[in-house]
Amino acid sequence: MEENIVNAAFLHFLEATAALIDCKAVEFTLLHFRLESVFSACAFIALTDSMLWKKDDGQIQAIVEVKKATRADLKDSLLMQEASEMVGWLKYSKPWIEFYNGQFLLAEDNNEAWICVESQLTDISSLSRRKIPSMPF
Repeated sequence: MEENIVNAAFLHFLEATAALIDCKAVEFTLLHFRLESVFSACAFIALTDSMLWKKDDGQIQAIVEVKKATRADLKDSLLMQEASEMVGWLKYSKPWIEFYNGQFLLAEDNNEAWICVESQLTDISSLSRRKIPSMPF
């Protein structure tokens, strides 16, 4: 099976899941995004499989990387690719502390993946009322 088929299927799943939360400000895209990182002694380019981005200014909210093989089979090359994408994202982005309070966690194991983000709440009682923020992403 081609990796593009896996990517498209996963992105359609993410779009359907995200549609459960009414948030028109962001969208997943099937476009590969080129993240270039230039340093004084070297440079590299990383290509993402997809991303979640803000429609108004194009700022990346999350990077999507899909592989049809298990992580264990691709460990070293995958770690290098993901690290390159993260560095490129940080160099590309505006100060992203405004989006995530500077904290996020990306965890993946075999066929499961999680993206966890933290943001300060102005009113902690909203959690007990089960209110979802107006801009969840």
